[in-house]
Amino acid sequence: MYVIDKLQKMYDVEGKTQLDGELAFYFLKHLKEMKTMNLQKCMQETGISKASIHRFYNKAGFQNFKDMTNEIMKEYALLSISQYSSFSENNFSWLFKDSQLINLSQCLLKSENVYFYGCHQDIEALSSTINILRKNGIVVRELLVWNQTELLESLHYLSQNDVLIIIDVFKKIQMFHEASINQSDMLKISDLQQLSCFQYYIGEASQDEYHGFQIVQINNQKNAPRPFVLALLDTKLSHLIFQGEQV
Repeated sequence: MYVIDKLQKMYDVEGKTQLDGELAFYFLKHLKEMKTMNLQKCMQETGISKASIHRFYNKAGFQNFKDMTNEIMKEYALLSISQYSSFSENNFSWLFKDSQLINLSQCLLKSENVYFYGCHQDIEALSSTINILRKNGIVVRELLVWNQTELLESLHYLSQNDVLIIIDVFKKIQMFHEASINQSDMLKISDLQQLSCFQYYIGEASQDEYHGFQIVQINNQKNAPRPFVLALLDTKLSHLIFQGEQV
């Protein structure tokens, strides 16, 4: 997934504040429309000049706009989703609360934008979940902005039906809250309370809600390894989103 991944990383870092980031967002938003996408349509819908778009795809090594959209179309067709197994459901149901995951999956399907923040390893492991959101025309972003002011400003692109997810599967939300108070580079929960979007925390917790965040609890009392927990979470959540598509 070379082109889509590069577009994703560009959007993760730049957001829509830079021209390249805005174009990356546009192509990520219209992944399933690449077959009918043309330069004129892109110019009209983004308001970005032909010369700027030419520089954008030329920097990536494409000779023309159609070469780029054809490659994106090929990669989109290959986006993979983990196969769901009832074995996982029956043997490891103690890890998650189904009601919380169902609530999150339904909320994600109604969104247009989903922002992830937290442990990069955990976010990267949710590849099937991210791919199925992409297939539904939902734009995903991991907040990797260095400039703290720009990081906070980027949150205001989230509308009422969008979703912000903070994930650190082995950290209690209270510990995250305390760390954010003492660490100046972290997003602070107090900074997020004015946002109109849905807010979720995926990690260890003893309650269903915390300072406006809905919790998806990881109940890892059996000390399952982190990669295993993440693989199971990804498989289960992507399956629930897939089921929601069929309703």
